[in-house]
Amino acid sequence: MLLSQPPNASVRHWPLHRAERGYRYRHPRQLRSEHKREPAPSAQSECSRAEAAPSNDQRTPETYVGYRQAENFASPEKVARDSRRTYTSPESPSLNQWGLVGSWNVGPEAAVLQAVVGKVVFRFHARDLNLILAPAKDGKPVRFKLTLDGAAPGDNSGVDTGADGNGEIREPRMYQLIRQKGFPIIDHTFEIEFLDPGAQVLDFTFG
Repeated sequence: MLLSQPPNASVRHWPLHRAERGYRYRHPRQLRSEHKREPAPSAQSECSRAEAAPSNDQRTPETYVGYRQAENFASPEKVARDSRRTYTSPESPSLNQWGLVGSWNVGPEAAVLQAVVGKVVFRFHARDLNLILAPAKDGKPVRFKLTLDGAAPGDNSGVDTGADGNGEIREPRMYQLIRQKGFPIIDHTFEIEFLDPGAQVLDFTFG
């Protein structure tokens, strides 16, 4: 399930921030804007790296994971709306195609991992890859490990992951996972594997 909503909450105001006495509600676009204005304290030392000017070679658009606005989904299985289904990886995704691997419940705004191990695969062309993520409903952190073309990202890691590809979801926000250093920018296959259940995956953005 997604994070719980109060009785009168609109679906589009999906809860993304945990407040002291409950959740404050933010649309994913609001969350992206807030994250750009106010970087997490842990990332402030690398603020310039995280917020550098967008690349001039971006060919992959913002991509939503929830079924309400999702496009270019390429796993062989049809999305089961609001119910659990096991998905397999696209055999050879084309540029801008993506897919799920493992047991997921896909809702209108997000896909929620039901059991480990689960993955998201994306074929993209951009310098930066960012992903809006939230931890499990009970607030427990979710560990992840990512690869770029099947290997650890190394120097191409973003501010929210190590060179070995390891990271952790501790709060609902945008995570910068890839920041490529080399030029020219080329097509890459990104894969993120979640090592704990409950991960909530909302929206890819690129720069």
